[in-house]
Amino acid sequence: MAENSKEVMEKAGGDFPSPNLKKYRQAGIGFVVLNLIDLTVWMRFLGMIGSSEWFYVGGGSCLVLLGVLAFYIYRGKRGLVTVLAVIYAGRSVFSMYSLIFWKPFPGVPYGLPALLLTFYVLGRAAWDWP
Repeated sequence: MAENSKEVMEKAGGDFPSPNLKKYRQAGIGFVVLNLIDLTVWMRFLGMIGSSEWFYVGGGSCLVLLGVLAFYIYRGKRGLVTVLAVIYAGRSVFSMYSLIFWKPFPGVPYGLPALLLTFYVLGRAAWDWP
């Protein structure tokens, strides 16, 4: 039975899911929720930029990309989770650095906790953190 499921995964072109798929599912859900919080914080401070149609087109495409990435995280794509964890680590470090040494954008103190939590849920799935 195990060989049969491996063959099905190979034919589908997918990675072999981690034995602990629960962390990936939690990371996928956490990725969506925390990015929606982060997006809400940034939209609160940025407000409407430019014409309203482009605001909705940009927001809609951002939500579609967020949904696609969350779907693949939820399915257990370890490579994607690792790359996203590194990206979110860099974003978190840069935000903390700008918060300490520069005059940051006013939304940084409010968006930083969501960035850190997103990095944690992705890192937990990617590198088997507790």
